[in-house]
Amino acid sequence: MMKCKKCFDTSSLIPHLSYLKRKTARFTLIELLVVIAIIAILAAMLLPALNAAKASARTTQCIGNLRQVCMATNQYADDFKSWYPKGGMTTNTLFRYTSSEQPGSIAEYLKCGFDPNYGCKKIVICPDGNRHSLGVYKSGDNFSYAYNYYMATGSWTTVIEKRDRVRNPSGRMLLSECGYDTWKNRPPASGSGTRGWACYQQSRSTYTAFRHKKRCAVAFIDNHVELIHYDRYPVDSTAAKDPRDFYKTH
Repeated sequence: MMKCKKCFDTSSLIPHLSYLKRKTARFTLIELLVVIAIIAILAAMLLPALNAAKASARTTQCIGNLRQVCMATNQYADDFKSWYPKGGMTTNTLFRYTSSEQPGSIAEYLKCGFDPNYGCKKIVICPDGNRHSLGVYKSGDNFSYAYNYYMATGSWTTVIEKRDRVRNPSGRMLLSECGYDTWKNRPPASGSGTRGWACYQQSRSTYTAFRHKKRCAVAFIDNHVELIHYDRYPVDSTAAKDPRDFYKTH
């Protein structure tokens, strides 16, 4: 029988093909370890960047929250002849329209509506923490921001300052963060345990929280918000420690 001249004899390739098949089917332990090592290195390089991006997003959200509260408080002052709401603690002025003890409220300005169980959680909670803990919401007055003691809340015997009498609105703190710090993971130095009453936002060490890389979000009377590092935050409200009237007029 004559062979076709156009036919190609593949019998000589069969041994080579079977060799290649056996060669590609194997994956040595060393190769597997190399792949795992490469993946681990890439993950170690990417995770810090991912965590930094998430932290930056949480800080941005916190700044946005604080700006909303600040603007609502200034709208209240617009309607009440430059007086800010006065109360024993921030929750009473934030979330209630009326109260036998706290007549001032910015709940309406925040569009929260009346909520006896303290509404507006998304606006008044920093993603990195609050006055009770680090980023965990609990019932009650578990907010993240506090008023300047000398501008809005104060005590029943403290005379608060009207907005139109402030000489440095771009340098006068109206609200800032209170409660736990992420950089030292501890509650305020004084107050009711881990709660820390927010009406005494008058010093750096007692109720102020520095959650964002040792920085605190601060809202000023002119509605701008800054991140202030712990080392730049005025120690207290005494004239010697507060030369720029960050807390009050001296």
